[in-house]
Amino acid sequence: MDYAKKFLDFIKESKTPYHAVKNLSDILDKNGYKKLYESNSWKLNLGEKYYVTKNDSSIIAFSLPKNLSDLSFNMVASHTDSPTFKIKPNNTLKTAAKTLALVTEPYGGTIYSSWLDKPLSIAGRVLVKEGDKIVSKLIDFKRPLCVIPNLA
Repeated sequence: MDYAKKFLDFIKESKTPYHAVKNLSDILDKNGYKKLYESNSWKLNLGEKYYVTKNDSSIIAFSLPKNLSDLSFNMVASHTDSPTFKIKPNNTLKTAAKTLALVTEPYGGTIYSSWLDKPLSIAGRVLVKEGDKIVSKLIDFKRPLCVIPNLA
């Protein structure tokens, strides 16, 4: 499989920062990286590869050389977010047309015309109560559910 196809598949499956970080974590796990946790002390070993996530929406990966004499520092960075519309908390409105309206807010430098009058889906992260814990879950409906009308 060529790199461009792999990249396009990754983009297709990474609809939100949370999905992108999960997908990147899976790739790093498959390639021998060890996950670190911010809340723990780290014992790093030469020749090992590591990554850490923050808020499930940011990820940092790095590797250490096998020998200290080979120690160098290189960094590549990107961001996992992109312009979108976010569904706000307490977001439902009743309408006269017997439809459900979700209150949204733009995030990033959205170009509104690219979002209006098109079938849209919903994806992201939700927090749910499981027993006495709050747990993060990824959702992706993968089908059109909504539309943002051009005219109110």
